[in-house]
Amino acid sequence: MFPLVKRNPSKLDLNFNVKMLSSEFTLYHFYLCPYCKPICYFIQSTNLPCKQIHLDLRHGEQNSQKYLQINPFGKVPAIIESNGFVLIESSTILRYLCNTRDVPDHWYPKDPRKRAQVDLFFDWYQIGSQAFAKYFMSRLPFLYRRYKLDPEVTCIELERL
Repeated sequence: MFPLVKRNPSKLDLNFNVKMLSSEFTLYHFYLCPYCKPICYFIQSTNLPCKQIHLDLRHGEQNSQKYLQINPFGKVPAIIESNGFVLIESSTILRYLCNTRDVPDHWYPKDPRKRAQVDLFFDWYQIGSQAFAKYFMSRLPFLYRRYKLDPEVTCIELERL
């Protein structure tokens, strides 16, 4: 059980408006990661002020001591607000950005039924991406051997896309 925290209602700032966050945040991502792409697309489409830091997962940059202090799991994506608040997991980040930024309602509707449809897509995307990634990665060594592919050349070609 979580301990109950007693709060003094007179000290709560009831005038705080979460939608007022407009300051720049930092996004840590890898451009080929399927979990980062929806966040990058959302940021680009909504013109949110954001500093993007690209971590090259192929070279293990997500395992650096500096990044492990941000996300101890060593996974991308992650965001850091200007006040130091850290958030990980792509669907959670997308929901948070929609709830804390002034973005059009169609991104994450207030209507519970419409919002449930967006949540359904988030859940489907997470599960589907994981299954595809596991399947693809399990076949990758076979594809490299069969077609005599060079992993470095393949990565360079993917970067051009």
